[in-house]
Amino acid sequence: MELRWCLSQRHHLIFIFKPMKTFFKFIIYSVFLMILIGGTWCYYQGLKPNDIKALFAELIEDIKYSKGEELSEIPSPSTSTPKRTKDSKKGSNSAKSYSLLPLPPNPFSNIDNKARKCPSSMEGNLDSLASYLQSFAKKDIEKARAIYIWLTDNIDYDDYAFNHGLQAKTAEEVLAERKAVCDGFSNLFLALGEKMELEIKKVTGYAKGYDYDPSYVFEETDHAWNIIKINGDWKIFDATWGQGYAVNVKGKMVSKKKFDDYWFDVPPHEAIFTHLPADADCLISPCPSKKKFEKMTYIEPSLFKLGFDGKTIYKSAVANKSASFPMAYDLDTYVSVVEAPIFTALEFSQTYYFEIKVPRGYEVVLIDGIGEWIYFERENGVFKLNYEPKTKGEVQI
Repeated sequence: MELRWCLSQRHHLIFIFKPMKTFFKFIIYSVFLMILIGGTWCYYQGLKPNDIKALFAELIEDIKYSKGEELSEIPSPSTSTPKRTKDSKKGSNSAKSYSLLPLPPNPFSNIDNKARKCPSSMEGNLDSLASYLQSFAKKDIEKARAIYIWLTDNIDYDDYAFNHGLQAKTAEEVLAERKAVCDGFSNLFLALGEKMELEIKKVTGYAKGYDYDPSYVFEETDHAWNIIKINGDWKIFDATWGQGYAVNVKGKMVSKKKFDDYWFDVPPHEAIFTHLPADADCLISPCPSKKKFEKMTYIEPSLFKLGFDGKTIYKSAVANKSASFPMAYDLDTYVSVVEAPIFTALEFSQTYYFEIKVPRGYEVVLIDGIGEWIYFERENGVFKLNYEPKTKGEVQI
């Protein structure tokens, strides 16, 4: 007997409107006026879409809990409507008195801000751009960060080139055109890194990325990224995946711009689940062959973003080819799993300990196989739960 568990985020809200013509017109005009005024204010404040999204998300949270109101949630298609436990009322009320904690500080905030505010006069050629980035980035990791931020902020993915199989671009062409596929991203990263005196390489290989199918057999390399030696150790950087993601629309790839910090300085034992070098630049030993890479358990990077240890999971995946690991999804807030079972199979006879840091979270709840809610205990932004499975089915947090 076993249960399977996954980590998910469910923030779907239901709003119900009644058909009132005059009132509806008033609402439309009011919303238009608010958008116009708000857009002007955001422009002069220098806010970007992600900043605005975060602002509204926090505003909604504050309104929700300051008024003591609960917003309805829509269960995922695979889950029946949750049933709250006897203690659910207590858990919900206590949540309203919580004070949200600040997010962990970004150690590169100064580097990020300056890289994003690069004057256009310094972006005309490689030398001037490298000179500007190096003016405030002194350590190797800071130089790598400055390049990563500038690339993900200023270079878009070239959908047309990908969909039509066009040739790769040089670093100079990417800088001029401001768009590229992975080869162009890694070429520009390499060129800037060399000019900033980094020990950097471009790596080509196989990637389980856009439209990946577990049955897929790689006939040729399909991705490129970079590695940089930092304090004596080679680190992995993928600015292409860092600038956004892609979806399939009617058989064509369509990219979506969304910054992803995860692909800056990726631990090798995590990257190996999606990135396999075609040459000798594999950073783990022993390095899996292409055939083993194809058959290796596919793990979403989202699991590692939550804090699961790559080395532990990699060793487990190699030792047990049928091992299954929790499903995880990208979250809109900082979440760090301090402790949790790494396998999906949970035995009835055991008690499992979960500890999760969510500084901006009010509640964390485990939903068992029959839809009952079990609330985590919260203390200083850390949520803890000892859980003993009693029913079959999928467990969600």
